[in-house]
Amino acid sequence: MIRRPPRSTLFPYTTLFRSSGSGFPGIPLKIVFPELDLTLVEGRRKRASFLRELVRSLKLEKIEVVNARAENLGKKKEFQGQFKAILFRAVGKLEYCIEIGEPFLRESGRIIIMKEMGISPKNIANNIGDKFRLINQKPIKNFYGVNSVLMTFEKVPRGTIEGK
Repeated sequence: MIRRPPRSTLFPYTTLFRSSGSGFPGIPLKIVFPELDLTLVEGRRKRASFLRELVRSLKLEKIEVVNARAENLGKKKEFQGQFKAILFRAVGKLEYCIEIGEPFLRESGRIIIMKEMGISPKNIANNIGDKFRLINQKPIKNFYGVNSVLMTFEKVPRGTIEGK
């Protein structure tokens, strides 16, 4: 049974998922939160086609599947500054996720990253620079039962001490 938390506690925003692959967790979240504006980014054409067919067959609305690499998509003006949240599912190094996600975010937007356990708070601070701050870390088990951590970073608004 899925217990539905209030929308504001999860993703109260226009959200982008990078490397959507089989659609997890984007598609289940869209089903639970139909009001969620969602963009799934998938670099592989076959997977993007699968996601489009899944969205069509489930008759989901307010969901877009984009077949592109996030690294290239973030350079396009129509995607820059458009999202309040970006989710990464254990892809690449922490600083890479932050770098790739930053162009998509609005002011005070959030990047949510699932990584395996073992990243120390000191390493996190060294790797994210002064444009983001870690606002939440939650230990979880990932889809395969591996101990992981869900980290939420907030983009520091320009003009603040951290954001300079």
